[in-house]
Amino acid sequence: MTRCIQLVCLITMLGTGVALAASPVAYVYLTGPGGIYAYEASSAGNVTAITGSPFTQTSGQAVGTNGTHFITQDPYFVYSYDVASDGVIGKEVSKIDAASNNGGCGVITQAELDHTGQYVYVALGSCGGWLQKYAIAKATGELTFVSEATLQPTAPGWWNTLPTFTGNDVNDVAAVGVQYTPTLGSDPCAPYFSGVSVWVDPTTPPGYFYYSPTGPMSDDPTNHLAVATAPVSQCGVYGPTQLATYTVPSPAQHGGSVGLLSTNTWDNMPTVLGYINTMKISSAGNLLAVAWGTGVQFYHFNGAKAITPFTGMIGTSGFIAALGWDSADHLYALNGESGRVHVYKATTTEVKEVSGSPYDIGWPTGVGVQGALIVRIIP
Repeated sequence: MTRCIQLVCLITMLGTGVALAASPVAYVYLTGPGGIYAYEASSAGNVTAITGSPFTQTSGQAVGTNGTHFITQDPYFVYSYDVASDGVIGKEVSKIDAASNNGGCGVITQAELDHTGQYVYVALGSCGGWLQKYAIAKATGELTFVSEATLQPTAPGWWNTLPTFTGNDVNDVAAVGVQYTPTLGSDPCAPYFSGVSVWVDPTTPPGYFYYSPTGPMSDDPTNHLAVATAPVSQCGVYGPTQLATYTVPSPAQHGGSVGLLSTNTWDNMPTVLGYINTMKISSAGNLLAVAWGTGVQFYHFNGAKAITPFTGMIGTSGFIAALGWDSADHLYALNGESGRVHVYKATTTEVKEVSGSPYDIGWPTGVGVQGALIVRIIP
């Protein structure tokens, strides 16, 4: 099973880096001016440009790759391109008008591949918010419309949030990161529902009614999610952001219903004293990297058990806009303030920046970094 880990950033180029002495462990793709920039990542965490990069025949922003085809999107279209075994992006093989499939209503705000690489999900803004599903033909890369559904008809404004998928694809869509309350009636000021039929939150502190997602989610390789969430008291007064673990059970465990279950409690969940930009669970599923403040903080991830602190804040040079892991315990972190990519070797006992990091990507200091970067782990 190929797994694509995505970050969000705007990149010009990553530089030549250090030459590889062995086969790469991952390919790194970055959206830059005029095309997609591609790099090989070594087992030591060093990067070097792939021959032919940048690939100027591509359109829009990188979404993901399943190893044989590469998907991009602009505000209206989703594109599919051939990809060679050495990571080189080839010709366009399919293009589909997502806005027309929705009657011409709205534009594409986000898109994401599921872990199998068989489908791409597209979120469209306006008209209440819609989520479209397209199949990617394995042999040809042709895109085919499968289905469409409203994201959040009872809570307009949350339409631009994509689903989070379980790592082992127990459920097609695990959760939508929108405000949710399972206790309507105890708080008359909380009318929003996520559409998840069974949702068991961590136990709340005294004086609070429920937990509500307030930031990003991330999945481990099986059926657990790390969720940035906060306790909510009457009429929407939020407590501090905490890191919770939820388990996604199989539908059979709930008679066909799909939901999220947490055994955490308010007093054993870590608190983050700042806005979380993004967070990612490692490929091994044992570490959680959280980007907030001026850098990254690492935690031990323990499946359904409570998340536990590991390191303090690593980095003081600016905010981290995007994160991604390879299969060799390396975390790639885009510094949105300095315009550099930091690479960390992270194990359960130690975290340190690799030799040659940070890499200068040629982006002006102080310019906000947005866009897309894809890390494809090589099987």
